Amino acid sequence: MEFEADDYGTDYAYKAGHNPEGMVQLLEILKSLEGNPPSTLKKILSSHPPTSERIAKVKAKIAGFSPSPKNRPLGEAEYQEIKKRLK
Repeated sequence: MEFEADDYGTDYAYKAGHNPEGMVQLLEILKSLEGNPPSTLKKILSSHPPTSERIAKVKAKIAGFSPSPKNRPLGEAEYQEIKKRLK
């Protein structure tokens, strides 16, 4: 289900005119918080696939978009503005 959620999220971001690389950035942050890569046993028992696999699938999906979203902004300024309003 995580792969499916990533797939939909990437599609929705692209179709809404946003840069779907933001999904990759989010997953890379999650990966940095994981620590050591999961063992084979942990992979089998886990309810979520390894984040590195999720990143690879999202990157492959983004590579297939036409036109390429690479020049789209990631929305950093909008994000910072929203954060200010939440404080």
